Amino acid sequence: MGRQEAGESIVTVEIGEYLVGAYLKVIVGCDVVDYRVRFGAKDAETVDVLGVDISKKTAYLCGVSTHLSELRHGDSNHSTIDFVSEKRRSYQVYASARFSEFNHRFMFWSPVVESGYLENRLTEISGLELIANMGYKKAVDELTEQARIDKRDVGNPAFRMLQILGSLPRY
Repeated sequence: MGRQEAGESIVTVEIGEYLVGAYLKVIVGCDVVDYRVRFGAKDAETVDVLGVDISKKTAYLCGVSTHLSELRHGDSNHSTIDFVSEKRRSYQVYASARFSEFNHRFMFWSPVVESGYLENRLTEISGLELIANMGYKKAVDELTEQARIDKRDVGNPAFRMLQILGSLPRY
């Protein structure tokens, strides 16, 4: 799935981004959730998941890396830290320009981040909320529990899958 505008190639949203979007929509209560929002030089940069809670005047700008063995961008922990730091900085510029009247929350979601040095350094990035490892699992567990209760179609394939799994008979 993805979205396409005139003259653009199809933008593919991956399942990890849909999970984060479902969390923002269903658990956080965002009014609007969008994926792969383009900005920057020649629209090369994207906010992986953007959520907007109008009543709380808060914009959630989320980077998402769904690496199942370990989080790695480049060839070292240092390059991964630089990657996440730069993403956070570029999100700040975008948020200041587009959501100047809103509070901003910057998040980076990844199910598997090496505990120790890498996880510690990522948590030290100013203004960044790291949702990784057990924090990621807790968020998905919360979403899974809500999917057992909430049967409405919220237009999110990851949440719909959790709803289906939660509705299956238990033996």
